[in-house]
Amino acid sequence: MLSRLFLLGLLGLAACAGPSRTGSVPTSEQRMRDWASELEQLNVGAQLEGTEATCRRAPRVCDLARDICGVAAAEPSRQVFQERCRAAQEQCAGFRQRCQPDAGARAQLIPIPRSP
Repeated sequence: MLSRLFLLGLLGLAACAGPSRTGSVPTSEQRMRDWASELEQLNVGAQLEGTEATCRRAPRVCDLARDICGVAAAEPSRQVFQERCRAAQEQCAGFRQRCQPDAGARAQLIPIPRSP
Protein backbone atom coordinates (compact mmCIF):
# COMPACT_ATOMS: atom_id res chain seq x y z
CA MET A 1 0.00 0.00 0.00
CA LEU A 2 2.80 2.39 0.93
CA SER A 3 4.69 1.65 -2.29
CA ARG A 4 1.50 2.31 -4.26
CA LEU A 5 1.12 5.70 -2.58
CA PHE A 6 4.78 6.44 -3.24
CA LEU A 7 4.34 5.70 -6.95
CA LEU A 8 1.23 7.86 -7.08
CA GLY A 9 3.21 10.67 -5.46
CA LEU A 10 5.95 10.29 -8.05
CA LEU A 11 3.36 10.42 -10.79
CA GLY A 12 1.97 13.62 -9.31
CA LEU A 13 5.41 15.21 -9.19
CA ALA A 14 6.16 14.18 -12.75
CA ALA A 15 2.84 15.56 -13.92
CA CYS A 16 3.55 18.88 -12.23
CA ALA A 17 6.84 19.17 -14.05
CA GLY A 18 5.02 18.92 -17.37
CA PRO A 19 6.64 19.54 -20.72
CA SER A 20 9.53 21.95 -20.92
CA ARG A 21 8.58 25.50 -21.76
CA THR A 22 11.45 27.70 -22.83
CA GLY A 23 9.46 30.39 -24.60
CA SER A 24 10.72 29.15 -27.94
CA VAL A 25 10.00 26.22 -30.19
CA PRO A 26 11.11 23.04 -28.41
CA THR A 27 14.00 21.18 -29.96
CA SER A 28 13.53 17.64 -31.15
CA GLU A 29 15.54 16.47 -28.12
CA GLN A 30 13.21 18.35 -25.74
CA ARG A 31 10.13 16.92 -27.43
CA MET A 32 11.58 13.41 -27.27
CA ARG A 33 12.31 13.82 -23.54
CA ASP A 34 8.80 15.17 -22.89
CA TRP A 35 7.18 12.33 -24.83
CA ALA A 36 9.35 9.69 -23.14
CA SER A 37 8.35 11.11 -19.76
CA GLU A 38 4.68 10.99 -20.71
CA LEU A 39 5.03 7.39 -21.92
CA GLU A 40 6.59 6.45 -18.60
CA GLN A 41 3.72 8.09 -16.71
CA LEU A 42 1.20 6.21 -18.84
CA ASN A 43 3.01 2.93 -18.19
CA VAL A 44 3.16 3.43 -14.42
CA GLY A 45 -0.46 4.58 -14.28
CA ALA A 46 -1.61 1.57 -16.28
CA GLN A 47 0.21 -0.79 -13.93
CA LEU A 48 -1.28 0.87 -10.86
CA GLU A 49 -4.84 1.16 -12.14
CA GLY A 50 -5.33 -2.05 -14.10
CA THR A 51 -6.88 -3.14 -17.37
CA GLU A 52 -9.47 -0.42 -17.92
CA ALA A 53 -6.88 2.31 -17.43
CA THR A 54 -4.51 0.52 -19.77
CA CYS A 55 -7.14 0.40 -22.48
CA ARG A 56 -8.05 4.06 -21.98
CA ARG A 57 -4.38 5.00 -22.28
CA ALA A 58 -3.64 2.88 -25.38
CA PRO A 59 -4.66 5.52 -27.96
CA ARG A 60 -2.43 8.16 -26.32
CA VAL A 61 0.50 5.72 -26.13
CA CYS A 62 0.12 5.02 -29.84
CA ASP A 63 -0.18 8.74 -30.65
CA LEU A 64 3.06 9.36 -28.77
CA ALA A 65 4.72 6.50 -30.67
CA ARG A 66 3.63 8.10 -33.94
CA ASP A 67 5.02 11.48 -32.86
CA ILE A 68 8.32 9.97 -31.68
CA CYS A 69 8.73 8.04 -34.90
CA GLY A 70 7.94 11.18 -36.91
CA VAL A 71 10.86 12.98 -35.29
CA ALA A 72 13.06 9.91 -35.73
CA ALA A 73 12.19 9.78 -39.43
CA ALA A 74 13.08 13.45 -39.83
CA GLU A 75 16.47 12.84 -38.18
CA PRO A 76 17.57 9.37 -39.35
CA SER A 77 21.19 9.90 -38.30
CA ARG A 78 20.21 10.16 -34.61
CA GLN A 79 20.50 6.55 -33.44
CA VAL A 80 18.95 7.30 -30.06
CA PHE A 81 15.83 8.61 -31.82
CA GLN A 82 15.59 5.42 -33.87
CA GLU A 83 15.83 3.36 -30.66
CA ARG A 84 13.15 5.49 -28.98
CA CYS A 85 10.91 4.99 -31.99
CA ARG A 86 11.27 1.20 -31.83
CA ALA A 87 10.64 1.18 -28.08
CA ALA A 88 7.56 3.42 -28.43
CA GLN A 89 6.16 1.19 -31.19
CA GLU A 90 6.64 -1.83 -28.92
CA GLN A 91 4.84 -0.02 -26.09
CA CYS A 92 1.95 0.81 -28.41
CA ALA A 93 1.72 -2.81 -29.53
CA GLY A 94 1.91 -3.98 -25.92
CA PHE A 95 -0.91 -1.70 -24.80
CA ARG A 96 -3.07 -2.84 -27.71
CA GLN A 97 -2.31 -6.50 -27.01
CA ARG A 98 -3.22 -6.13 -23.33
CA CYS A 99 -6.62 -4.76 -24.35
CA GLN A 100 -7.57 -7.65 -26.61
CA PRO A 101 -10.44 -9.66 -25.15
CA ASP A 102 -9.57 -13.17 -24.05
CA ALA A 103 -11.86 -16.18 -24.19
CA GLY A 104 -13.77 -14.91 -21.15
CA ALA A 105 -14.72 -11.70 -23.01
CA ARG A 106 -12.64 -9.61 -20.56
CA ALA A 107 -9.43 -7.78 -21.33
CA GLN A 108 -6.39 -9.16 -19.61
CA LEU A 109 -3.42 -7.23 -18.28
CA ILE A 110 0.07 -8.44 -19.10
CA PRO A 111 2.95 -6.86 -17.13
CA ILE A 112 4.49 -3.91 -18.97
CA PRO A 113 8.19 -4.41 -19.71
CA ARG A 114 10.39 -1.58 -18.46
CA SER A 115 11.87 0.50 -21.25
CA PRO A 116 15.64 1.16 -21.24
